[in-house]
Amino acid sequence: MMSEEPVSFAPLANDLLQLCESIRELIQSEYDFSISKLLSYVETIIKTSKKEEKEIEKLMIKYGSKCYYMRELLKALEVNISLYEAVIKAFRDSKLNKEALRHPIDMVKHYFHLICNNAIKVFVSAVREAGEIPADIFDSYNVFKRRWNKSLEVFEHRVSQYLPEIEDISKYFAPDLGVTIRTS
Repeated sequence: MMSEEPVSFAPLANDLLQLCESIRELIQSEYDFSISKLLSYVETIIKTSKKEEKEIEKLMIKYGSKCYYMRELLKALEVNISLYEAVIKAFRDSKLNKEALRHPIDMVKHYFHLICNNAIKVFVSAVREAGEIPADIFDSYNVFKRRWNKSLEVFEHRVSQYLPEIEDISKYFAPDLGVTIRTS
Protein backbone atom coordinates (compact mmCIF):
# COMPACT_ATOMS: atom_id res chain seq x y z
CA MET A 1 0.00 0.00 0.00
CA MET A 2 1.45 3.34 -1.05
CA SER A 3 1.38 6.19 1.41
CA GLU A 4 -0.18 9.40 0.25
CA GLU A 5 2.02 12.30 -0.61
CA PRO A 6 1.65 15.10 1.98
CA VAL A 7 0.07 18.31 0.68
CA SER A 8 0.41 21.89 1.80
CA PHE A 9 -2.00 22.72 4.60
CA ALA A 10 -1.84 26.48 3.89
CA PRO A 11 -4.72 26.72 1.34
CA LEU A 12 -7.07 24.67 3.52
CA ALA A 13 -5.90 26.53 6.63
CA ASN A 14 -6.78 29.87 5.02
CA ASP A 15 -10.21 28.55 4.02
CA LEU A 16 -10.87 27.24 7.53
CA LEU A 17 -9.76 30.53 9.10
CA GLN A 18 -12.19 32.44 6.86
CA LEU A 19 -14.98 30.06 7.83
CA CYS A 20 -14.18 30.47 11.52
CA GLU A 21 -14.40 34.22 11.11
CA SER A 22 -17.82 33.83 9.46
CA ILE A 23 -19.02 31.55 12.26
CA ARG A 24 -17.76 33.96 14.92
CA GLU A 25 -19.62 36.84 13.26
CA LEU A 26 -22.81 34.76 13.26
CA ILE A 27 -22.62 33.98 16.99
CA GLN A 28 -21.38 37.28 18.45
CA SER A 29 -24.08 39.13 20.35
CA GLU A 30 -23.07 42.55 19.03
CA TYR A 31 -24.71 41.87 15.65
CA ASP A 32 -28.52 42.08 15.38
CA PHE A 33 -28.50 39.11 13.00
CA SER A 34 -26.37 36.87 15.24
CA ILE A 35 -27.91 33.78 16.79
CA SER A 36 -26.91 35.11 20.25
CA LYS A 37 -28.90 38.29 19.69
CA LEU A 38 -31.81 36.34 18.22
CA LEU A 39 -31.89 34.13 21.32
CA SER A 40 -32.04 37.26 23.48
CA TYR A 41 -35.23 38.26 21.61
CA VAL A 42 -37.09 35.05 22.48
CA GLU A 43 -38.57 36.55 25.64
CA THR A 44 -39.98 39.46 23.63
CA ILE A 45 -41.29 37.11 20.95
CA ILE A 46 -43.10 34.99 23.52
CA LYS A 47 -44.43 37.85 25.68
CA THR A 48 -45.82 39.74 22.70
CA SER A 49 -47.45 36.70 21.13
CA LYS A 50 -51.23 36.46 21.10
CA LYS A 51 -51.17 33.44 23.37
CA GLU A 52 -53.13 33.27 26.62
CA GLU A 53 -51.27 34.33 29.77
CA LYS A 54 -50.91 30.74 31.02
CA GLU A 55 -49.47 29.61 27.69
CA ILE A 56 -47.03 32.53 27.67
CA GLU A 57 -45.93 31.61 31.18
CA LYS A 58 -45.36 27.98 30.15
CA LEU A 59 -43.31 29.06 27.13
CA MET A 60 -41.23 31.44 29.25
CA ILE A 61 -40.44 28.63 31.67
CA LYS A 62 -39.63 26.27 28.83
CA TYR A 63 -37.40 28.62 26.82
CA GLY A 64 -36.06 31.21 29.26
CA SER A 65 -33.30 29.08 30.73
CA LYS A 66 -32.64 27.29 27.43
CA CYS A 67 -31.95 30.60 25.70
CA TYR A 68 -29.70 31.78 28.51
CA TYR A 69 -27.78 28.49 28.42
CA MET A 70 -27.42 28.68 24.62
CA ARG A 71 -26.04 32.24 24.79
CA GLU A 72 -23.48 31.07 27.38
CA LEU A 73 -22.60 28.08 25.19
CA LEU A 74 -22.04 30.42 22.25
CA LYS A 75 -19.70 32.61 24.35
CA ALA A 76 -17.65 29.54 25.24
CA LEU A 77 -17.70 28.41 21.64
CA GLU A 78 -16.38 31.79 20.54
CA VAL A 79 -13.36 31.32 22.83
CA ASN A 80 -12.91 27.77 21.53
CA ILE A 81 -12.94 29.04 17.93
CA SER A 82 -10.23 31.58 18.80
CA LEU A 83 -8.05 28.82 20.23
CA TYR A 84 -8.71 26.63 17.21
CA GLU A 85 -7.67 29.50 14.91
CA ALA A 86 -4.38 29.81 16.80
CA VAL A 87 -3.70 26.11 16.25
CA ILE A 88 -4.53 26.40 12.55
CA LYS A 89 -2.16 29.36 12.21
CA ALA A 90 0.60 27.46 14.01
CA PHE A 91 0.36 24.56 11.55
CA ARG A 92 -0.47 26.59 8.42
CA ASP A 93 2.96 26.03 6.85
CA SER A 94 2.87 22.27 7.43
CA LYS A 95 2.45 19.49 4.91
CA LEU A 96 -0.21 16.97 5.85
CA ASN A 97 -1.56 13.74 4.40
CA LYS A 98 -5.22 13.35 3.52
CA GLU A 99 -6.14 11.66 6.81
CA ALA A 100 -4.50 14.46 8.82
CA LEU A 101 -6.52 17.05 6.85
CA ARG A 102 -9.71 15.42 8.10
CA HIS A 103 -9.14 16.54 11.71
CA PRO A 104 -9.23 20.33 11.20
CA ILE A 105 -12.15 19.93 8.78
CA ASP A 106 -14.07 17.88 11.32
CA MET A 107 -13.57 20.57 13.94
CA VAL A 108 -15.25 23.24 11.79
CA LYS A 109 -18.02 20.79 10.93
CA HIS A 110 -18.43 20.24 14.67
CA TYR A 111 -18.99 24.00 15.18
CA PHE A 112 -21.76 23.93 12.57
CA HIS A 113 -23.26 20.87 14.26
CA LEU A 114 -23.19 22.41 17.77
CA ILE A 115 -24.71 25.70 16.73
CA CYS A 116 -27.40 24.15 14.54
CA ASN A 117 -28.46 21.37 16.89
CA ASN A 118 -28.51 23.61 19.93
CA ALA A 119 -28.86 27.37 19.47
CA ILE A 120 -30.69 27.46 16.13
CA LYS A 121 -32.99 24.61 17.14
CA VAL A 122 -33.96 26.36 20.41
CA PHE A 123 -34.65 29.66 18.65
CA VAL A 124 -36.73 28.08 15.88
CA SER A 125 -38.70 25.93 18.34
CA ALA A 126 -39.49 28.92 20.57
CA VAL A 127 -40.65 31.03 17.63
CA ARG A 128 -42.77 28.23 16.21
CA GLU A 129 -44.43 27.62 19.59
CA ALA A 130 -45.08 31.35 19.97
CA GLY A 131 -46.68 31.20 16.52
CA GLU A 132 -45.57 34.62 15.36
CA ILE A 133 -42.57 36.91 15.24
CA PRO A 134 -42.13 40.69 15.05
CA ALA A 135 -41.10 41.79 11.54
CA ASP A 136 -37.76 43.31 12.61
CA ILE A 137 -36.68 40.11 14.38
CA PHE A 138 -37.88 38.08 11.40
CA ASP A 139 -35.70 40.24 9.15
CA SER A 140 -32.71 39.69 11.45
CA TYR A 141 -33.30 35.93 11.38
CA ASN A 142 -33.43 35.97 7.59
CA VAL A 143 -30.06 37.76 7.46
CA PHE A 144 -28.67 35.18 9.86
CA LYS A 145 -30.20 32.29 7.90
CA ARG A 146 -28.86 33.56 4.58
CA ARG A 147 -25.33 34.07 5.95
CA TRP A 148 -25.37 30.80 7.91
CA ASN A 149 -26.50 28.74 4.93
CA LYS A 150 -23.98 30.51 2.67
CA SER A 151 -21.18 29.64 5.14
CA LEU A 152 -22.25 26.00 5.00
CA GLU A 153 -22.22 26.04 1.19
CA VAL A 154 -18.75 27.62 1.18
CA PHE A 155 -17.56 25.02 3.70
CA GLU A 156 -18.88 22.17 1.58
CA HIS A 157 -17.37 23.59 -1.63
CA ARG A 158 -13.93 24.34 -0.19
CA VAL A 159 -13.62 21.14 1.81
CA SER A 160 -14.71 18.94 -1.10
CA GLN A 161 -11.54 20.07 -2.88
CA TYR A 162 -9.51 18.29 -0.19
CA LEU A 163 -11.86 15.49 0.86
CA PRO A 164 -14.34 14.67 -1.91
CA GLU A 165 -16.19 12.19 0.32
CA ILE A 166 -17.33 14.85 2.83
CA GLU A 167 -20.74 14.08 4.33
CA ASP A 168 -23.84 16.02 3.31
CA ILE A 169 -24.04 19.07 5.55
CA SER A 170 -27.45 20.32 4.40
CA LYS A 171 -28.87 18.99 7.69
CA TYR A 172 -27.18 21.98 9.36
CA PHE A 173 -29.00 24.58 7.23
CA ALA A 174 -31.08 27.10 9.17
CA PRO A 175 -34.77 26.38 8.43
CA ASP A 176 -37.60 28.68 7.50
CA LEU A 177 -39.60 29.72 10.55
CA GLY A 178 -43.06 29.07 9.12
CA VAL A 179 -44.86 31.53 11.40
CA THR A 180 -46.90 34.71 11.12
CA ILE A 181 -44.88 37.90 10.77
CA ARG A 182 -46.28 40.60 13.03
CA THR A 183 -45.93 44.24 12.03
CA SER A 184 -46.30 46.94 14.63
